[in-house]
Amino acid sequence: MPENKTMLYIYLIIFTSCLLVIIKSGALLVKTLVNISRYLKLSEYAIAFILMALATSAPELFIGLTSAMNKTPAVSLGNIIGANIINLTLALGLVIIAAKGINITNQTAKKDAWIIFFLALLPILLVFDGQLSRFDGLTLLLFFFWYISRLLKQREKFSKTLNSLKYDISQFKIFMKNLGLFIVGLILLLAAAWGVVQTASLIAKDLNLSLVFIGLVLVALGTTLPEISFGFRSVLLKHEEMTLGNFIGSIAFNSLFILGLVALIHPIQVNNFSLIAVSALFLTFSLIIFNIFIRTKERLSYQEGIIFLIIYGLFLTAEILVR
Repeated sequence: MPENKTMLYIYLIIFTSCLLVIIKSGALLVKTLVNISRYLKLSEYAIAFILMALATSAPELFIGLTSAMNKTPAVSLGNIIGANIINLTLALGLVIIAAKGINITNQTAKKDAWIIFFLALLPILLVFDGQLSRFDGLTLLLFFFWYISRLLKQREKFSKTLNSLKYDISQFKIFMKNLGLFIVGLILLLAAAWGVVQTASLIAKDLNLSLVFIGLVLVALGTTLPEISFGFRSVLLKHEEMTLGNFIGSIAFNSLFILGLVALIHPIQVNNFSLIAVSALFLTFSLIIFNIFIRTKERLSYQEGIIFLIIYGLFLTAEILVR
């Protein structure tokens, strides 16, 4: 057997194994987060927004900090805008289609949809002057902590009330066990997602696929696998609030916390705004469509999931044509 074919089969085995790890770790994360949310007396939406969104945004955080340390922070800006588009279109669309629709039971998500719209676009508005300065970074961080504080103060308004648990030593031990399992599941999920990205790139190169295809399709899909896997498991286990909490939370973490932190470390210079114009346009359009769907209906339907995928397809086409 030719050596290149042998390596291709090895890559496929590793790729498949990583996908299986992602599926199993995603199930573990859902179960542990449900128990954590009960102990902390928070809704599933809030706990997914805060803990899981931060967890699944880890790749973007790593890229952002690395680019800031290497004094190339503009890389992080492009990565964040692209990640937000993928979360709003490809990832959310796939989860909706797989679940044949998602019920919108959380009123906080519906009411705060336009706030998230503004927060997601805030970095683009601030960079219109050609720079995301340290002051801008501080502004983004302040908005992030303001929204987290606002979310936590609304616990009495959450639509899904979980049975509260007494804060005794036995329950605390259970909480710590679940927290430990959450960390283990998170490490497995991120490591497997990294493995998918790496092996997908190697497979694509062996099959002579273009670098554009590798970057915009395979790598993009790999970096959103944590969100997609968690979304699938949340819906299958009847915890739909976690799905929206994770997607909306990831957008807030990406736009405010990560970019704010990056700008504080090293201001982001954008000498030619046209380089991110297409992505900025599609992000705005995606946010508008998402807000219309979530504000006017009680359910994200299968057909709306298809619309999200079509938007991603248009974005992909536009990026390929422009580049």
